[in-house]
Amino acid sequence: MNTETMYVGAAEVMKDWDVSKPKAYQMIRELNERLKQEYPKALMVSGKINRRYYEEACLMRREYGQS
Repeated sequence: MNTETMYVGAAEVMKDWDVSKPKAYQMIRELNERLKQEYPKALMVSGKINRRYYEEACLMRREYGQS
């Protein structure tokens, strides 16, 4: 069973990047701005970033469909 949520929050960004909470939120804002430019119709959640976009942007996972 996959327990990953669709969005990544500040706590996960803090853990992944070893940054402070304010820096994590800044990173999320910047990624959301880029996402909105690339996909204007995408849904945004304040303080969170789409997991797929986050992992792609951070080069964490290259091929989806494989875990």
